[in-house]
Amino acid sequence: MLRILENCNHTYVICVLVDLLRKYKDDMAYPKLPNLIVKCLLKLSKIIAKVVDKLDLEKIFLSFHEFLLVINHDNKT
Repeated sequence: MLRILENCNHTYVICVLVDLLRKYKDDMAYPKLPNLIVKCLLKLSKIIAKVVDKLDLEKIFLSFHEFLLVINHDNKT
């Protein structure tokens, strides 16, 4: 996973991680998966300053927007 985070297209990796977080945020079959996904996103955030010129920010913001649309804002965890 670390090699993917470091060597693949960072835009796609961030978008896929956010989509996975949206999909598995309330899944009781995999309770630890959202934590793992957030850890991967945090790891990517450490190198974001180096690769910000290569990122497609519109795709990333769209992924985050879609995530924010599906979460339950009444039950914040």
